[in-house]
Amino acid sequence: FSMSEAVAAFIVTGVLLIATGLFRPLTKLISRIPPSVASGMLAGIVVTFALNAVKTIPIDPWLILPLIAAFFVIRLFNPALSVL
Repeated sequence: FSMSEAVAAFIVTGVLLIATGLFRPLTKLISRIPPSVASGMLAGIVVTFALNAVKTIPIDPWLILPLIAAFFVIRLFNPALSVL
């Protein structure tokens, strides 16, 4: 994506978040989304991110491998902080 597309996506996301907070019917509608569906949507985004990181290992291992190592080391001491 280009920089202008990324900026536009952030702006649209911000407007939608504000609209969600301002309009009570929209808030109630979103709260009716089942947690399993919301978790599945989040998993789709996170899995894509994680798979792209793994694909980057052959290209730039000195960038990705320390991040993966840090994830597992932090997970040993405080699992709540070990997020992607």
